[in-house]
Amino acid sequence: MDISSRENVEVPFTLSKPSKKTHSFVTFFDSGYLSRGLALIESMREQGDSSSVLVVCIDEKTYKLLELKADELNLECTTIDRLIGTYPDLVTAKGNRSAVEFYFTLTPFLLRYALIGKPQNHIVVYLDADLYFFSSPLSVISTLETFSVALIEHNYPWFLRSLEAKYGTYNVGLLAFKHDEDGIRVLDWWSARCIEWCQDYPENGKYADQGYLNHFSLLTEKIQILNNPGFNLAPWNSASSKLRVDASKVKVNNYNLTFFHFHGLKHVGRWWISSQLNYYSPMTRRIFLAIYGGYVQHLKAIESQYDVNPSSATLVKRQGVGFRGILTNTARTVFRLLSIVTGQAIRDKYINIKEREV
Repeated sequence: MDISSRENVEVPFTLSKPSKKTHSFVTFFDSGYLSRGLALIESMREQGDSSSVLVVCIDEKTYKLLELKADELNLECTTIDRLIGTYPDLVTAKGNRSAVEFYFTLTPFLLRYALIGKPQNHIVVYLDADLYFFSSPLSVISTLETFSVALIEHNYPWFLRSLEAKYGTYNVGLLAFKHDEDGIRVLDWWSARCIEWCQDYPENGKYADQGYLNHFSLLTEKIQILNNPGFNLAPWNSASSKLRVDASKVKVNNYNLTFFHFHGLKHVGRWWISSQLNYYSPMTRRIFLAIYGGYVQHLKAIESQYDVNPSSATLVKRQGVGFRGILTNTARTVFRLLSIVTGQAIRDKYINIKEREV
């Protein structure tokens, strides 16, 4: 499959404004994740959702660039300092945990901030910056019925089921909260728990901001599980699904792939290396290119236009230390080499960014 054949999209995008502003989105990233964050937002626009996206910018470079694109992409931009100024508890949290743990702590506060000034029953959807839409986000919104909180399960295959005990049943990649009594109650509870403990390791059923999702059902009965197989396909669950390419569309158990979670994708040297093998979930080359090919092409197109250094990303960077660090780095090297050999990676020279306007 030629990954340079992805259909061109002219910019600026033509946005179809909905008649009612029933929902909006929120995400956050730094300049190291700028290409991923922009690719996420542009994929939403290409797929027809023009709803407002609030971006909390971790650094000044991100804020300045997105401010220039705010009208074109219907963005609301704010800074991390404004968020912290709104929620003083974050000042203490920032001083007693690592940068990654602090970013995990922010998730419920991002949603609370995004709900400020919104009307009753407005829906705010949180998105991780490494998501990417292959079909309209409106297909997610249309599945939301009488709910206050919407969650997505990790959907681990049987051989990774033990990870659920460590990292929780649900994934934080996409969450939806309604501006109603139950939604606010859950957000307030979640915020307080993340201030108390939000470490980058599992402990007693907790893990970062994510383990707490298992307890939301104790706070409200108005929880909806988004179980469409095309939602939140990811390296850790792709082995749970039957994947095929039909008329250039990726099908997941006969459903269209709506969005993929590109967790763990690394640009190392001349290669873009996925984390499929880290989860023992290799894809056929055709399916791999249908999912990863256009996304990597999009990232490269953005990076060629802006002064972006993905290696500076801080949102999910983890470094081992001592002997454990040596083992971790050795394992990473082995998996990277195996990913290249087994076709779970893409080499830079095969990416034709001229085929895509940014």
